[in-house]
Amino acid sequence: MAASSSLRLILGSSSASRRQILAEMGYSFTLLSADIDEKEIRKEKPEELVVALAHAKVTPFLLLLFKNLDSSSFARKEKY
Repeated sequence: MAASSSLRLILGSSSASRRQILAEMGYSFTLLSADIDEKEIRKEKPEELVVALAHAKVTPFLLLLFKNLDSSSFARKEKY
């Protein structure tokens, strides 16, 4: 079971297996998945691809947090 914490965990993935792993470990989290097409993001080096995907996924959430944008720009928002 996960330790109790005042931190809020946000899963930025729509992966069912990632949700299951976190839930089985006892974590409470919110799912916020950005509506991006990962197949359109290509980089030569794997480490560059990982960084580019992370930036593409986090950008809509940062805009929401810092500019108070409407959350309708997200594909899904669920509480687990």
